[in-house]
Amino acid sequence: MSFRSTFYRWPKDFPIPFILDGGTGTSLQARGMPSGVCTETWVDTHPEMIRDVQREFISAGSDAVNSPNFGGSSFSLSRHGVKPGEIPALNARLAGYSRAEADGSDRRVYVSGDIGPCGRFLEPYGDTPFGDVFDSFAQQAEAMDEYVDFWLVETQISLAEARCAVLAVKSVSQKPVFVTMTLADNGRTMSGETPLCCLLALADAGAVAFGFNCSEGPEIIYNSLKPLVPYAASLGVALIAKPNAGRPIENPDGTRTFSMDPDTYAGWMKKIMDLGVYVCGGCCGTDGRYISKIKELSEQLDPEALEIVPENAENIACTGSMTAEIPDDAADTAADVGSIDDFDDFADSVEEDYAALRVENMDDAENVIENLMSLTMPLCLTGDKAAADAVRRVYNGKIVYLG
Repeated sequence: MSFRSTFYRWPKDFPIPFILDGGTGTSLQARGMPSGVCTETWVDTHPEMIRDVQREFISAGSDAVNSPNFGGSSFSLSRHGVKPGEIPALNARLAGYSRAEADGSDRRVYVSGDIGPCGRFLEPYGDTPFGDVFDSFAQQAEAMDEYVDFWLVETQISLAEARCAVLAVKSVSQKPVFVTMTLADNGRTMSGETPLCCLLALADAGAVAFGFNCSEGPEIIYNSLKPLVPYAASLGVALIAKPNAGRPIENPDGTRTFSMDPDTYAGWMKKIMDLGVYVCGGCCGTDGRYISKIKELSEQLDPEALEIVPENAENIACTGSMTAEIPDDAADTAADVGSIDDFDDFADSVEEDYAALRVENMDDAENVIENLMSLTMPLCLTGDKAAADAVRRVYNGKIVYLG
């Protein structure tokens, strides 16, 4: 069994193992970027700094560098006073700095288009419409597309926003999309979603690689990735680890360091790679020394010799925190949406660990979308595919469609 045959979504022209870069923000701060500034506008006036950071990572062995567009959405940039008409050009310039540094290397170096959180929560759980966030991410991605080789939707704290970002990027680009969530100490996202539900939902949205970055260091990421491996193998989705250098430590002089030195960090990264996680890098606190350790470990891997038994995930539906195996005959007992008078009563009457619904038209789809707060269990849909897809577009999880 090989890596490529197991994780079959992995791009054919990308090497494996694939070494990502380290902590861009902390590396920029070490070079003088003040705390609290808008990173994107600061980098735009100090492009030599981002190129120096990325030159360090490339020298250490990174196969890819991440463009400095983390806060490049219109929502994020507008909070720093960037005018709407300036946002696309700023995103293009930022991605161009990384492209120039990658192209200046004496070997092939890939550029990931960085998409970070926009700082808003989507309806119905927040106050921002799905379409507004979708349009913001699509605008950002369209401006960056010519400079990047793939996308990294990263440091996501909400599955709903991560899904929206993936769909938005895919609406304007054909390039592969990687996604990494960040985890709280309880092993869930900041919005309460479980790692398995995130994997299922983001694979369904079209991600080719999935994993975790930032968080409290490699131990929590190891513990979260380990149970995902058989499901990721079933879905063909490569797993990613990009942890912090341990926990942050606030020093008396106001500076911040991290709890893990490169050797301790490398010990955990070896355990992560031994799971079959071959897409690795670092996040906050990791500089070229940490990436060098990851590179050394990667040279010991054999992508042609994996032993992973896949766990079939095709018919698993999920919310952000619950999963359900959908039987093949679930459509036979699906409730007609048009006949449901009260969705709270309907939800209370469901005896299975999922709800099966028949949507026949776009009115049915809108009715389901308007009542998602009541439908808290995993969903199975049947009926009109266009109507089902309209629900799936905004659903915070994975819906199984049975036709």
